[in-house]
Amino acid sequence: MTCPGFRFAAVGLSVAALLLSSCALTKGPDEQVVLRLIAPRVQAVTATRQGDVKLVPPRAQGVISQQRYAYSVGAGGALQQARTLMWDRPPPEYLEQAMAATLQAEGLHVMRSSTPGNSVIRLSPTLLQFEERSGPATHASVVFEVEFARADKPVVVRRYCGRAPIPSGSPDVRAAAFGEALGVAVKAFAQDVPGTAMADRPADCASSLPSSRR
Repeated sequence: MTCPGFRFAAVGLSVAALLLSSCALTKGPDEQVVLRLIAPRVQAVTATRQGDVKLVPPRAQGVISQQRYAYSVGAGGALQQARTLMWDRPPPEYLEQAMAATLQAEGLHVMRSSTPGNSVIRLSPTLLQFEERSGPATHASVVFEVEFARADKPVVVRRYCGRAPIPSGSPDVRAAAFGEALGVAVKAFAQDVPGTAMADRPADCASSLPSSRR
């Protein structure tokens, strides 16, 4: 993409803002900027449950499994990576940390290495989206799925999503937006933590994910 200089006289403000936001990701200082996501605060739905859950490390494919900042321009735009912006850890690790904190806040013991028994629910998350999306309003978008499995029960797969506005190109603002979006998605996941009323499950958010990445 070629970033414009001062040729915005005939360009609408919304289009100009979109181009400037994209240029901020591809142009700028040569030094790498490391973003540190602040883990979202966890508020238990109910902390009275007890039991064990097996949390499998989240999977992710392509650029969202890497530390380089990912973004897309326009509806359904191709996923790209910023030249100088990087996360301090791969995004799947943020998801694992947030999920583990949520499960522990719900009074559940999180197992990571031992083999679960028949009564232990196995949670297998997949991070589908962790990117900045530009459009009418630039925002952070986080989407993940969780497979709930137990030896004596059918497998259930549910999807969770969160988004938060990115009002400026500041690294701190971007990191805060992703923390907020992750918090929204994980809060929805908390409603489906084993033992919670399934009637409160969030709506499927497949519409927020481009068809090429579903």
